[in-house]
Order: sequence, then C-alpha cells, then structure tokens
Amino acid sequence: MQKYINQLLGDIEDVIRARWREHPPHFYTAGIPDPYLIKPKGILDKPVKEISFEKQMEDVEMYKHGEAAQTMFDHFRFSFELFPPISILSKSQADALTNAILRMWAAFNYTAAFPANTPSIILYPILCKQMEEPKMLLNNGIIGIEFCEYNPQTCPFGTYCNCGDLE
Repeated sequence: MQKYINQLLGDIEDVIRARWREHPPHFYTAGIPDPYLIKPKGILDKPVKEISFEKQMEDVEMYKHGEAAQTMFDHFRFSFELFPPISILSKSQADALTNAILRMWAAFNYTAAFPANTPSIILYPILCKQMEEPKMLLNNGIIGIEFCEYNPQTCPFGTYCNCGDLE
C-alpha cells in the first residue's frame, strides 16, 4: 500500500507543478500567506502583475457561459477511485494525502475552511467527497469552501469545531 501512496503523492505533486507553471496560484502571486502554498521545486517566479477586476469577472463569465460544470477531480485530472478509503490508510498515510490534497487545492485557487486541529481521519474523507462536486475553476481569484453550516448536530467536524459555541 505504501508504494501506491508514494506514487499517488508523486502524481499529485506533478499536477501541482504543472498548475504552477501554467497559472501560479492567486494567493501566492498576491503575496497572501497560505500554509499550503509551497512552491514546487523547479518553478521560477514570474513577474507579479496586477489582476484587474475585469479579468476576474472574465473568469466568472467564462464559467457561466461555458461547458457543463466540472468536478474538482476533473480539474485535477484525477478520479475518486484513485484515492483509497480512510479505513485502509495508516495515520501517516492519511496525513500525507490530506496535506497533498490541500496543497493541490491551493495550487488551483481553492481554499478550505476547517478547524485547525481537525485530524486527517476526519478531514481526508470530507476533502475527497468535496472533490466530486462541480466547482468553478478560477485563474484569478480564489474559491473558499466551507464544510460547517454552524449547526453542531450536523457539523462534519464534531467536537473539533467551535460552531456549538456560537449559540
């Protein structure tokens, strides 16, 4: 299993590297810190240019009038079946895959909102499920994805989330 995980992690890193070459992540080019924006080896910084509001709206218009919505898996060129179920992963494998997925999301201008102390055993399946959903892909700007609806009874993070404190 570890050999497969290593191959999958390498494939994810290849996708991250290809995306950085084509479209460096918005937060990175804007100088906004993100713990998952780790520039891949061999990627040179391109000169930072101002991204206009019009250019960002152009992305939105292309999405609105373009082809059918694609899933995140489609954007990443992966399929759900390639990601093993959490039940067969060790803690270190789940941690490595979760980190790689979050880095891939950041490279494609997606940012996930989740409690900082959420273990991979909970977060990994949530991320995999979310990648099956249709999502717009922006080259300019970011798409924030929240999983908690601020209802403790349905919160996917359980006791790791502080949504119960909001009542």
